[in-house]
Amino acid sequence: MESSGKDRLKLEDLASDLAVKMVLQSIKLRELEDLKTWGVNPESSKHRLEIVILSLFSLKSAIFIAQQSSTFNRDKGSELLLYVEQYLKNSYSNVLTLGDTDQFENLLRSRYEEYESRDTPGSTIPQLGLRFSNNIGIDDIALVHWAETTFRTVRQTYVDFLKVINDKYELIC
Repeated sequence: MESSGKDRLKLEDLASDLAVKMVLQSIKLRELEDLKTWGVNPESSKHRLEIVILSLFSLKSAIFIAQQSSTFNRDKGSELLLYVEQYLKNSYSNVLTLGDTDQFENLLRSRYEEYESRDTPGSTIPQLGLRFSNNIGIDDIALVHWAETTFRTVRQTYVDFLKVINDKYELIC
C-alpha cells in the first residue's frame, strides 16, 4: 500500500471525537438554555434525544454531500457514521438516560427516514423544522426555525470539517 504522505487517523478515534465534541455538545446545558423560552426542557431525555438525532442526521447528510462532491471517501464516510452511531448507542442509556440500544436503533432509523423525506433543498417551508417540532412535542414557530437553521448550519460545519479531515489525514480502520 502506497503512503499518501498524510498523518494517519483512526476512524474510531475520529468518530469518538465527533460524537462527544460535536453531536453530544448540542445537548449541553448552556446550548439548551435559549431553547427553554420555546418550551424545551433541558431535563427532558426525550427533548435531548431529539436534538441529538437532529445533529446526527446533520452529520449523515453532510457525509452524503461530501461523498457526492468527492471530498470524502464513500466507504470511509459510511464507516465513520456507523462508528458515531455505535458510540451514541453505547452512550444512549448513560448519557441520555433512556431505554435500551434496540430502542435507540429503531428510533434512529425511523427519524432518519422522516428527516430524509423532508430534506428538500430550496424548499421555502421549514419541513425538517416542522418534523423536529412535532417529534419533540412543541408547537412553536421559533423552535421550528431554530431546528431548520441548526440543521443547515451544523450540516455545513460537518461538510467543512470532513473536507479538512480528508485533506489532512489518511483515515484508517
